[in-house]
Amino acid sequence: MAFTDAQIAEAKRMLRDGMKQKDVAAQFGCNITTLKCAINTEYRAKRLAHDREKKARARAAFKADFPHGLPHIDEGPSRLTSDEIASRLALIPEDTRSLTGRICGDPLPPRSALGRRA
Repeated sequence: MAFTDAQIAEAKRMLRDGMKQKDVAAQFGCNITTLKCAINTEYRAKRLAHDREKKARARAAFKADFPHGLPHIDEGPSRLTSDEIASRLALIPEDTRSLTGRICGDPLPPRSALGRRA
């Protein structure tokens, strides 16, 4: 949330008059941290520096764990041949469900509990 100069002045006045920070933040529809960053530039600078340091530490820890990037899993060829696709499609039974059954996610009849019973 971006505060205007008038809103910042109003928030500072409310705090000087004795309102709690959480009440002032609620008045402006934001959280306390956002309010503090808007009215106190030193706090905002410290907060940004802390966040940058935290992200830098996380990046350094990641690079220490994975110096060459994320590990890749070698699963062989990534593409199926047309014969493999045809053989897998032949395993799928014909869809005889009603529209309601399709929308509601009912299983294909041969794969349902009732279909397996027979």
